[in-house]
Amino acid sequence: MIPTVPTPPPPSRELVPLAAGRELLHALTRGAALPVAARTLDRPEFERHGHCVLADVPVRGWKVRGRWLVDERQVRAAGAVLAAPVDLRDLVPLPRPKGPAPEAVPAPDDWRRIIRYATDQRGYPAEWTAERTARICDSYTLAGVRFLDLVVSVGGKWRIPRGYVALLTRWGRVTAALMAAARLCEGCGADGTPRYWHNGWRVATAAGYVTLCPPCRVDGAVPYSGELSGVPYRKAIAAKRGHAPGRYVCCLCPNRATLWDHCHDHGYVRGPLCGSCNQGEEGWADGAAGLEHLRRCAGCREADTLPARQRAVLARRHARRTLRHGRCPLAPEVHRLEPQTLADGPTGTAGALLTLHCPTHRAQWDALLSHEDLRAVVRAHVAAKLPQG
Repeated sequence: MIPTVPTPPPPSRELVPLAAGRELLHALTRGAALPVAARTLDRPEFERHGHCVLADVPVRGWKVRGRWLVDERQVRAAGAVLAAPVDLRDLVPLPRPKGPAPEAVPAPDDWRRIIRYATDQRGYPAEWTAERTARICDSYTLAGVRFLDLVVSVGGKWRIPRGYVALLTRWGRVTAALMAAARLCEGCGADGTPRYWHNGWRVATAAGYVTLCPPCRVDGAVPYSGELSGVPYRKAIAAKRGHAPGRYVCCLCPNRATLWDHCHDHGYVRGPLCGSCNQGEEGWADGAAGLEHLRRCAGCREADTLPARQRAVLARRHARRTLRHGRCPLAPEVHRLEPQTLADGPTGTAGALLTLHCPTHRAQWDALLSHEDLRAVVRAHVAAKLPQG
């Protein structure tokens, strides 16, 4: 039996949605000496080891009924540490990284190398404009703090507050311990060193992220063979027929499926997917595997079309490729596309109404892509990607 979550969540009264957790953290750290970034508390942080480490406090992420929740007590504990007084004038030299340099980006717990990497890649903050400084510094955080805001130049050398270095040292120990535990497969105990979160061992499930080696990811799962082809999407019907999505391998990757994907235009089941693949629907039409999956919908096959979301993407690309403002050679920007005009209808009805903008001449105009033209664009795209389709 492959586990879906290591331990049960705490009582629901202690859990709050992610947005509420960020608001609480922002309120607790308002006016703090350290430039706290409350937005750090977010779902992507849970992928590596199930936690978001703020200061030296690991805040666990729990996925309950499709929503990510956090423990309010842990958020308050982290906020108290981040709001503690720190003397920003007590500076020490920026610590040098330990050990050999990595081949690519630093490991998530190597805070010394992360700071060096960020400053080397982006330049020194004192040389930036105020707008660029705010934008770039806000994109780099460690321990929930925008660390580039704290790097200063003294005598031509980079320095950083002593109190923040002490905080990062504790943060690094906590993060390393969490990563050491998360790199072990929860099915067989195999070690996923060194970069388990990059080699596909971290798997999205209905209960959150778990670590599974390739064999355990699909242990007992079978390839999908169209068992629910042409069946309207209803969870009750799928359950009654004994086709739980976890019985199958994801249609788009080698992971175990966690949900039934369906066409939102026609309502038919397309097939089982894992949580990660289900989030990339907009780009499915770019590859043969994704396009084949979209065409598993009985309604799309019968109408020889694609769902509205993919038709909108193709309409935008067609407009940028073929339409121009006068003799301007540059592709226009698509500022707006009316999605309600993308419904398949009788010949002659509107297909897509686009509002285009020429960045060179600052001109704006509307263009109408007819129903038949849009169908031709879709069919040409399908024929190019799926010659046999």
